[in-house]
Amino acid sequence: MERWNLHRECKRKKGDFDVTVIILEGKISDIQIGDNKETPDLGGKAIDELPDEMIKGQTYEVDAVSGATITSNGIKDAVARCLEQASN
Repeated sequence: MERWNLHRECKRKKGDFDVTVIILEGKISDIQIGDNKETPDLGGKAIDELPDEMIKGQTYEVDAVSGATITSNGIKDAVARCLEQASN
């Protein structure tokens, strides 16, 4: 079974946080967001929602969470860089 654990840092004004993408057999099986200082009802909403949407759709190209565009884009970018690393 092929397994990749890929890590990237999401750069944010409120502090950086780690994003880990786990790929099993060529599919995104988990996306984990590390400790962060995001506001729970804004950036925290993106942290709660985006990983599940990305896993379900098997893509980082999902809609940003309203009110949390910067955090959403940071997560999407970190996941995209992990997937790029896996494809090399």
